Amino acid sequence: MRARQKAAGQPVTGLSPRLRQGGVYLITGGTGGIGRQMALWLARQAGARLVLLARRATSHPGVEADIAAMGGEALLLDADLTDEAAVSAAITAARARFGAIHGVIHAAGVLHDAPLSAKSLAEAEALMAPKLRGARLLDRLLPEGSVDLFAVISSSSVVIGGAGQTDYVAANAMLEALAASRSDGLSIAWGVWRDTGMAARIYGAGEQHNAADTMLGQRSDAADGTISFARVVDPETDWRVAEHVVGGKPVLPGTAYIDMAQAAALAAFAPGDVFELHSLSLLQPMIFATPLPRRVTVALRPNRQGFDLTIESTSGAPQSSVEHARCQITLVKAADRTVPAALSTPVDLPRAVRSGRPPQDALISFGARWSNVGDVHAGADQAMGRFDLPPAFAADLAQHPLHPGLLDMAATVGLHMLPEEAMQGLVYAPMSVDRCRVFAPLPATVTSRAVRVAGEHRKFVAFDVLVSAEDGTPVMMIERLALRAVDGGMLDAATGAPPLTEQLLSTGIRAREAASVFPLVFGHAARQIVVSPVSLDMVRLAMIARTDRRPPVERPRSAGGEIGNPLTARIAAIWGEILGIDAVGEEDDFFALGGHSLNAVRMFGQIRKEFGVNLPLATLFEAPRVRDLAALLGAEDAPADAAEAAGAGATTRQPMRAWSPLVVISKGSEVQRPFYCVHGAGGNVLNFRPLAGFLDPSIPFVGLRAYGSDGAPEVDGTIEAMAERYLDAIREFQPKGPYRFSGYSGGGVIAYEMAQRLQRAGETVERLVFFDTLAPHVARQRLTKLQKLWAARKWDWRFAMEWRNRRRQSQGGQDDRHRIAALIASGSSIPEELRGQRMTEAYSVAQAAYAPLPYAGEVIFFRARQASTQFIAAGPVLGWDGLLTGPVTNHLVECNHFTMMAEPAIGIIGRHLNELLGLGNTHL
Repeated sequence: MRARQKAAGQPVTGLSPRLRQGGVYLITGGTGGIGRQMALWLARQAGARLVLLARRATSHPGVEADIAAMGGEALLLDADLTDEAAVSAAITAARARFGAIHGVIHAAGVLHDAPLSAKSLAEAEALMAPKLRGARLLDRLLPEGSVDLFAVISSSSVVIGGAGQTDYVAANAMLEALAASRSDGLSIAWGVWRDTGMAARIYGAGEQHNAADTMLGQRSDAADGTISFARVVDPETDWRVAEHVVGGKPVLPGTAYIDMAQAAALAAFAPGDVFELHSLSLLQPMIFATPLPRRVTVALRPNRQGFDLTIESTSGAPQSSVEHARCQITLVKAADRTVPAALSTPVDLPRAVRSGRPPQDALISFGARWSNVGDVHAGADQAMGRFDLPPAFAADLAQHPLHPGLLDMAATVGLHMLPEEAMQGLVYAPMSVDRCRVFAPLPATVTSRAVRVAGEHRKFVAFDVLVSAEDGTPVMMIERLALRAVDGGMLDAATGAPPLTEQLLSTGIRAREAASVFPLVFGHAARQIVVSPVSLDMVRLAMIARTDRRPPVERPRSAGGEIGNPLTARIAAIWGEILGIDAVGEEDDFFALGGHSLNAVRMFGQIRKEFGVNLPLATLFEAPRVRDLAALLGAEDAPADAAEAAGAGATTRQPMRAWSPLVVISKGSEVQRPFYCVHGAGGNVLNFRPLAGFLDPSIPFVGLRAYGSDGAPEVDGTIEAMAERYLDAIREFQPKGPYRFSGYSGGGVIAYEMAQRLQRAGETVERLVFFDTLAPHVARQRLTKLQKLWAARKWDWRFAMEWRNRRRQSQGGQDDRHRIAALIASGSSIPEELRGQRMTEAYSVAQAAYAPLPYAGEVIFFRARQASTQFIAAGPVLGWDGLLTGPVTNHLVECNHFTMMAEPAIGIIGRHLNELLGLGNTHL
């Protein structure tokens, strides 16, 4: 038993008595890790002459130059420490060069964590050999009394017993015993080093020394033409990360990927070549959950048009790669300098509310380089501003021609046009860019102008952006920069708790601290020293806590193993790319993997691009699994080269199947009667998905989508036509009643007409449920100012504060209306981002012409407590008073009209519905 006690480091003046000025020291493992740091310190501190031994020491000529720069002299010798002849020859060569050897520092070793049961004896011996055999050889060849110092580098794992390190701990314990047996012996058990040494190489980003190009790093060229760049990004020293903190964690900004892609393309193409960036997708943010460096790789793989570029990073163990961005770099004959008229026509815009400051500073902590926002002006669909990089950072532009901090603010100038209500509690994260043209490097002062080209309130927004020099010369054109809204409250929990090893590494000793730590170590009188930046007792407790945790549950994989059909496999790959998940199986469910409406839009866009098939969002309810979607597309029967046949020149086609308004959201039991829910004014039913999670799973839950919601140019023009179409489909699905209907918002009006028609036909309507449905005649009425003021007195302060933003939002979209009208006139399909607005306007026209008759059946209301003046003025049953002659049940829910179909409100509604639908609900 060896007792250890805490000992504070004592200030050291001058050189430690253990060391000699100009002394000769042999360091094993001296070309990397801790050995290298010690060599550099000895060169600077004592002008030492150093003999560095390693298996491939001479492959590190830079070390010799670094030591010379510090005032020392180095001899690099290749030697296997388990080979006595090689070590003996090295010692002879050292004496021939420098004379007597004054000290030994044995720092060589390897590390491979794994359970003892999983290691063979040969593997354990191979791990221990450099430390044990090397130490015994050095002890015999440089015996006690022949040197001033015989130091061995051990590990704090000897004290705490690291998991999977039985052989490593045993080897270090033997080293400490050997050093203790010699009067000149010294053992130094190091805790974890953050950015150098074996642990950093295995669990962290490693100790790569970045090349002169600090943005891209070291270049390597493969035989197949692939060009790769690799560098280490340290969140403590790289300003791109340190000055961009989201949810308390440093995050590489999206504009840094554009900067890297442009720099990589310039390096890959010949001087004078003209290129463009296309289809940039930002797949996963590069989040530094712990302040550990990450190894970032930029790879360019040649294709017919130029290169496919990917940006990946690795950190932790196992060192699995995470893909963050990908794009196509296309070689073009000449630069396209055209600018859309919307970005070149003069406009007069009012000064923006957030002028002079970053638009997202409420949830993102920006550093000094982001303090570049000047005066900004914004309207409903355009914004423009001036941006000045602070003079203190002008030198950045030499290394970063597309300065990420300056470009971040200039590219997102369009966010200034969003109302406060659309920004509140949300972070708009970059998602994709269709095309990016760079005409010149960014100057220190730029102007930027953005026009909105698509968007969905509090979900996503897309802009075209023109960045110009101060004199108006175009510098950069970004087409369709899409940003998705992320709930700011989820940012802190986005990455989860990092592994214990990563936490230890993040608090480990920094290489830059070596110059202050080494004097304390070599100047201390003790002969066995443990150096740790954190309490080893706390580390032990943390290790025990971790062993009590349950192992992480892996996501279920496809039972069928690999996917044999190429097209089905491609669909699975698309899902993986969109959702950021590896190995998607053919049985995987889109929603179970975390899919939602926004990435569904991206997924169907990719399918439309590759297969030429235009699918509505509701398809995901009919085909939620990869296998289902493949079958719907005819993938299983298609030839293997069908994907190539549907290339860029193929015309978009609709799937070969009969369209139906019915969307089976939950299949339920065959003996239960279905519960039907009619779409809101937007025509789609994807927002009903949360309700399915709170309904009894035995209840079949069926949505009714609008004709035209898939982008077709034709729609049903009247409420009566909609009701008749939906009833025809329902009678095929359920030939006999009783029937159970509901409708969200405007869908309640259609459900009302459906119930009327069934009653007139002698059928039974068991349930009619309204989700915040305003009576048609009330929806047409205009309130006086006095009526609005009377109703607004019932608002709570939060809802009142959002009034101006709601009004501004309702008045926007005029350009989209003109675009929709032009597409309808030409008979063209309506793109996904415009369908909601097109269907809402079509519904409004139909509702205005609808004259409902009285209804004698029971009606159940779910009404939002936070309501607009029109809903409040309509009264407790939202204006249906004179039309409903039967029983009325009213449930007031704590939500607003737009959050009724989301948690937590939908959970409350689901519980009520289960009670309502639990009686008389079978066919029997």
